Amino acid sequence: MLPVFGDSPAGRRGRRPMNLGGASSTATHANILDSAKARREERALQKRRSDAATSIQAGWRGRTDRLRLKRELDLQLVAATSSSNPDLLSLLRGTVLVGDENVLSQYAVLLAKAQLETLLERPSFRILLPKYALECIRMISINPRSPHGHTLLSIALAISTASPQTVKYLVSQDMYSLLASIIKGTPVSLAKTATVLPTVVSLSVRPMNDVSLIETSLLSVFTHILPIPLLPNRLPLTSLTVLSGKLPFQSMDAVELPLLEQLNSKRLGLEERAHLLSNLTTFVSPRFAKLPDASKRAFLHICTAILQSLPVGSLEMPPSPSATKEAPVATADSDSDSDVIPRGISVRVVSTFEQPAKPPKLDAKTYKRLTTLFTSPSLMPLLHSSTTDFSRRALYSYLNSLLSICGSNVRKETTITAILVTAGPGLIRELWRSYIRPSSLGKEGTSITQVDVKSVLPLTILLCDLYAQSLLTMGDDEFFGKSEMPGASEGRSLTSTSKLPSGPSTSSQPPRNPLTTDDIRTLSKQLVQVAWELYLREDLGQTPVSLPHASLSNSAMDLDRSSNMIFLELESNLRMTWEQVRERVTKLLTGVWARDSRKPFLPPNHWLVKLSTADVNAFIDAALAEDESLATANNPEGDHRGLQRYNPRQRTEDVRPKFTKRQLASMSPRLGVLNNVPFVLPFEVRVQVFRHFIAADKLRLGNSRYTYEGRSKMTRATVRRGRVSQDGFDRLGDADLKAPIEITFIDQFGQEEAGIDGGGVFKEFFTELCKEVFDTDRGLWLNNTNNELYPNPIGFATEAHSLNWYRFIGRILGKAMYEGILVDVAFAGFFLAKWLGRTSFLDDLASLDPELYNGLVFLKHYDGDMEDLSLNFTVTVEELGVTKTVDLIRNGSNTPVTKENRLQYIHLVSHYKLTKQIKRQTDAFFDGLSEIIDPKWLRMFNQQEVQVLLGGVNAPVDIDDLRNNTVYGGLYDDQHETIVAFWNVVESFDQEKRSQLLRFVTSCSRPPLLGFKELQPNFAIRDAGESEDRLPTASTCVNLLKLPRYTSERHLRQKLSQAIAANAGFDLS
Repeated sequence: MLPVFGDSPAGRRGRRPMNLGGASSTATHANILDSAKARREERALQKRRSDAATSIQAGWRGRTDRLRLKRELDLQLVAATSSSNPDLLSLLRGTVLVGDENVLSQYAVLLAKAQLETLLERPSFRILLPKYALECIRMISINPRSPHGHTLLSIALAISTASPQTVKYLVSQDMYSLLASIIKGTPVSLAKTATVLPTVVSLSVRPMNDVSLIETSLLSVFTHILPIPLLPNRLPLTSLTVLSGKLPFQSMDAVELPLLEQLNSKRLGLEERAHLLSNLTTFVSPRFAKLPDASKRAFLHICTAILQSLPVGSLEMPPSPSATKEAPVATADSDSDSDVIPRGISVRVVSTFEQPAKPPKLDAKTYKRLTTLFTSPSLMPLLHSSTTDFSRRALYSYLNSLLSICGSNVRKETTITAILVTAGPGLIRELWRSYIRPSSLGKEGTSITQVDVKSVLPLTILLCDLYAQSLLTMGDDEFFGKSEMPGASEGRSLTSTSKLPSGPSTSSQPPRNPLTTDDIRTLSKQLVQVAWELYLREDLGQTPVSLPHASLSNSAMDLDRSSNMIFLELESNLRMTWEQVRERVTKLLTGVWARDSRKPFLPPNHWLVKLSTADVNAFIDAALAEDESLATANNPEGDHRGLQRYNPRQRTEDVRPKFTKRQLASMSPRLGVLNNVPFVLPFEVRVQVFRHFIAADKLRLGNSRYTYEGRSKMTRATVRRGRVSQDGFDRLGDADLKAPIEITFIDQFGQEEAGIDGGGVFKEFFTELCKEVFDTDRGLWLNNTNNELYPNPIGFATEAHSLNWYRFIGRILGKAMYEGILVDVAFAGFFLAKWLGRTSFLDDLASLDPELYNGLVFLKHYDGDMEDLSLNFTVTVEELGVTKTVDLIRNGSNTPVTKENRLQYIHLVSHYKLTKQIKRQTDAFFDGLSEIIDPKWLRMFNQQEVQVLLGGVNAPVDIDDLRNNTVYGGLYDDQHETIVAFWNVVESFDQEKRSQLLRFVTSCSRPPLLGFKELQPNFAIRDAGESEDRLPTASTCVNLLKLPRYTSERHLRQKLSQAIAANAGFDLS
């Protein structure tokens, strides 16, 4: 019977087994893939093992063969030395193949006895000898201190001298990399005794004799030899002279493009770039003047590219750990007039969260060498020998890069000073007249981002840096081009104990301002438009300046692009953001504006941008909105009134976020304008903004005198007449001065004076307080020749008790500004500048110490030997009969004043006298002022405008304006016979009596800033009855004159004059 369905034993054996338990044995897709992957990896592993075993076996066989061949060669070479006709060719083949140091050295002995020129006539030797020379160099690069070094390198040099073909071969086989390894492998301490180094130098300069190899060889020198650390210290003096003299730096233009490409591709590390810059300038600077113009340009381009690729501050030696622990010393950049870093939370706008590149680690000698780049001796050949337009543009790009890499203000300022001293005023004039003035920069209808404007932007930045620095030490006599210096023949004392020669003056005529007033007018107008756009363009800020083709990308080296385009790209490159551009432009503008504010020379409305009334109103609204946003930034619940109790001991920056001018410009464009370039808006507009800021602040805090909430916060204080300042200090030292203050006077009999303080009594209190606290006999204040006040620099004024008084006075003045009360006090301009964080100029010193000012002006133009003056970087201070010497810089007593650094000395002396001596007093005063007035509100004004804001307009009282803004009460109107007589009498008063009348009614003798329409409440006159025997009285709290109905103009004049001259207290009413 035939089996059915495979039931036979054979069928059963071949039948696929089945699982009847229900579980499937079929593999999933993932399992299949994993299994295939595992098998594939196993096969790959087996193959790697097999290949590795093959390589090990081949290496072992090769090593064994080389050892065998070496032994055979050793025997052959030993035999050849005693042979009269050795087989040099066979030995050469084995020597090149083995590549052993001993073998190479033994063959070198044989080769030295032979005639190389004869051997090189044979083709085999022409092929093998260059390889032998390369092996000799390679072997010493591995072991630079080998005893065979001199022998092997000498024979390699002999072969290259006899065979030009060998030179080409060695260069093509990266000989310079091997030579660099030999130099770096030789310790600096052995530089004078190492026998291999002279031969290495000879091998390095040997290819320079072949014109076809100059470009390739010089490029290799730039990329391998010159980046060696301490190269001048590693070579013997004779070899250093050979290397410096034989390198064809006059052909640098031939290697400029490929070298720039290598710098851009980052094939050289930061340390190598820094050493390349150090060594290149060491070799080239002494001969720069003799180079062709193309090579000068190439040198400047190469240095510029290196500087642009290094992190900021890379060329400055970091302070040692011990130096950082020392007590701070007075230096040029300490206590600067720049923004104070706010305490607490610091806000900084950044363009990227990437960590900045770490500076290269260099040795002390290299740092010292690189420091010379910033000095006059190094700058002089560059500035005086770059004469063509091409080299001048390259020079300006180099100077920009040199300033951009400065990591500290001191380094940057000293570098700018060195440039100014070396180049003279002509450099600034050339930048302006030859490049910037003809451009479309700042012209109407142009934008800063246009290509033609961007191309001149680097030159503009350089001009701003140079001219802004020169303004710091430029006297008004130089700035305005006067032929004689004021006071030049008067006292010439530089300090109280140091006198200049009293004989005939050796001072030359002061150098003229490099720019005329017409130049400055045009330049400042253009820069105003640039600054306006940069502050309002929110799309710029931290964005890097993207100039046309500014970066040398790989495509920049395409052959279809001209070299001139590549050079233009490099010269137009700026390693800064638009914010930094804005800062440079702003610094120059504020310097010129300060000069124009002190001594006006520009036309009225010169600084203003063209804005319609609608634009002005929109700007004010936007500024108020930005200030509101910043003020509530720390109030996430959105409580815009700030109902929490104000703590007077809490600094303003803890209550309202405090931002520097730079931060404001980044976060709030309109506030940035108001705090950095406020002069682009009319003074009246800024005063309106200031008043709006205060009104909004009062609304936030709920501190209105006329609301229940405001009166609930009111501080009430009793003050004794005759002790106004002390009682005010005791009662209001911890008071909330932003809230309403109610003052009650106690008369000489101990009785409270009648009246309710609606604001006027506080104004009277404030007037009396100012008379006492600003009395110079108290020791806190001094006055200059113009009777302007500034803090006393004496040590007593820096004690804690005195500083508390400065703080209190600052708070009280802040309260006056907060309430719109005018103060009849004048402050020195340099002191007001501290409130605003602005720089004091040399000419400000004339109002403080005329004798010192004349001495510094004399020093600035002194043409004699500076050693005759015996000056150093110190200043002498005398206090209570004790004289002490203060260093202006580190080790200032051992740093002489020279022609090169005298501008820095003048700047530091001025800075010390105008800033450092009164720093603690100014800080305490400003701390108190800042508790009431936000610092950014004040930065909308300059010193003169702040004085007007404090004390009103020092101008005649305009009777017509006063009459047009007067309101009447009772029976009076403008046509009443008593009112007509009153105005006739007032018009007949002189200005002194008009001021007395104004003070009698309003408690301030000066008219309001923007006219009497701003007086709140308005000037008012109300009838006081029919009795003509009564004197006129006043309620200063509401600016109200109570005038009886006099029938005689003569009688009215008599009574009114008697009342305003009485100077009685509030009880008069």
